[in-house]
Amino acid sequence: MLIFAKDISHRDFIHSVEDRDPDIKKYMRYQRCLFPYTIVRGGLDLAYKELDDILNFLDNGNKPPDDSNRQEYPSDIPGWYQTRFPWTAGFIKIEDMHSLLVTLIKAMDSFR
Repeated sequence: MLIFAKDISHRDFIHSVEDRDPDIKKYMRYQRCLFPYTIVRGGLDLAYKELDDILNFLDNGNKPPDDSNRQEYPSDIPGWYQTRFPWTAGFIKIEDMHSLLVTLIKAMDSFR
């Protein structure tokens, strides 16, 4: 629970060792450039694209769609979904997960 104690809205945190250690200074400069919205949105986009490719593969009769850049498709889609998304696969079907990701992405876009 300590992770929630940190105020992530305070982006210009100065570490006490930063002036003495150039590696920490470089790392902290990188951390200040990160923006939580970008990280979360990137993860949602990646998961959405992956699920979308698999669902298009299924809709296309287990043949790769023409507009896909994906090289390999799993032979066992339910097993792939269970392995790739173990938490949500326990209670959400793959189609519902796709709809949920669309909803989350739209919700994030409304905050920009």
